[in-house]
Amino acid sequence: MAIKVVLADTFYSAARKLRKRYPHILDDVDTLVVQLRQGENPGDRIQGLPHRVYKVRLRNRDAQRGKSGGYRIIYYLETEKQTVILDIYSKTDQSDLPVDIIRRSIEEYAAKHPPKET
Repeated sequence: MAIKVVLADTFYSAARKLRKRYPHILDDVDTLVVQLRQGENPGDRIQGLPHRVYKVRLRNRDAQRGKSGGYRIIYYLETEKQTVILDIYSKTDQSDLPVDIIRRSIEEYAAKHPPKET
């Protein structure tokens, strides 16, 4: 069964800003989207949140630094059939994303897009 992957507004906003410096950002993110659609959950689970939220390291081919200097993507499993990519940032710009910011992003997304009954 294929999983639906949704990109949140916060992701689009951050990706748009990063794309000015890193033109291949969407190609780099596409590899993660394929994994998520196949039901994989790459990355490390973030503790302290009521949802299954993960942070994954992703290579930035424009920066030529591998995964350690690449992107960090935050996503969560909204339902068994849908995953939401919340945010992306460059490790060279920001060291970490605080849990309260992630929690707020999830709440804002859920308020705009309540889960549908299946």
